[in-house]
Amino acid sequence: MIDRLAPTRGARASRDERGFTLIELLVTVSIVAIVVKVAVTNIYASIPSAVLDGEATKLASQVDYIRSEARLQSRAIRLEIDIDNNQFQTVLPPELRTRSDQVEGEESSLGWKPFDERVEITGIQIPGEPVFRTKIVPIPIDSNGLGPDFAVFFRFKNDELVWTLRVSGISGSWKIVQDFEGKERPMRDID
Repeated sequence: MIDRLAPTRGARASRDERGFTLIELLVTVSIVAIVVKVAVTNIYASIPSAVLDGEATKLASQVDYIRSEARLQSRAIRLEIDIDNNQFQTVLPPELRTRSDQVEGEESSLGWKPFDERVEITGIQIPGEPVFRTKIVPIPIDSNGLGPDFAVFFRFKNDELVWTLRVSGISGSWKIVQDFEGKERPMRDID
């Protein structure tokens, strides 16, 4: 009886015993390669937008912080955005000394914070003024936490993506407007 169950030398092995054919393996590897290529392409496509979202949100959070501190301290505080060097800083009034070596009556800075090197600021718009394309642009926040409406245009370097961060000076609300065709969205186009 045991002899009957064992395959004989000349008999063909069953499908389970043979394994996969070369064609089956090639088709499977091809399908996996196509799926991986599509997945990797989609991941790389989303990275620039994630970087732009992060940088716009970082600046919006700094504006929220400045507005809150201005109200708590009952002091005017200024945000400065350096378009040429792609960075920003918070400038405190002389009354809010942050260092023991600070000269009396001198404003103090919390230090320049750079934006991601893959992102550039292409302009800042304050209603009633031309779009700033260069220099340091001051955004004053008064002791009540109020400031001007403004928009900051972020571009992912070597790409068509432009994000616009719009900040409302009175309500303090902010909104990020995405444009995948490289167009800046001025204040009037956002609402």
